[in-house]
Amino acid sequence: MYRVVSLCVDALVAATVLLAVMTILGSVLGLSAGVAYVETESMSPTLEPGDGFILIPSALVGPPEAGDVIVFEAKELRGGGPTTHRIVGKTERGYITQGDNNNAPDQATDEPAVQETQITGRVLQIDGTVISIPYVGAATQMTNGLLNTTRQYVNTLTWRLTSTSGFLRPSSVTCSLVFLFYRM
Repeated sequence: MYRVVSLCVDALVAATVLLAVMTILGSVLGLSAGVAYVETESMSPTLEPGDGFILIPSALVGPPEAGDVIVFEAKELRGGGPTTHRIVGKTERGYITQGDNNNAPDQATDEPAVQETQITGRVLQIDGTVISIPYVGAATQMTNGLLNTTRQYVNTLTWRLTSTSGFLRPSSVTCSLVFLFYRM
């Protein structure tokens, strides 16, 4: 039992070091790297909504191939922005991408073929299997939700303290402290 726990701890430490090195390397080189997560069901069952994954910058792994899961800057899908889908083919126009849970390639819609310059990175796979980290997105979304709730509370408190019907004036010391706290 001790040996199993020791191996798990070693694996966790190694994964943490790998992620730290990737994040630092990505920052130094100006590349996207580290842990990201999916928000939709388009990659189910490979990646469920909220599942995290390790993103390796394109500059470190070279050109992608069919079967690779990539993150690319979509032009039209969901209004544009980062999208995590699998490369299912390549044409003279670029890469053809599709979510594992989608019935048709992205290019069957208004999304043009993906160019290499749009590709942010490749999702870590071992022997063709995507390495997923469950609940990373849920933790991130909970943290963002908590921050938004706190921000709303401070905004409401500030408004109540400084409004004409409130009991403090903006020039008061207490109100200044509230503004100082809010800006931190």
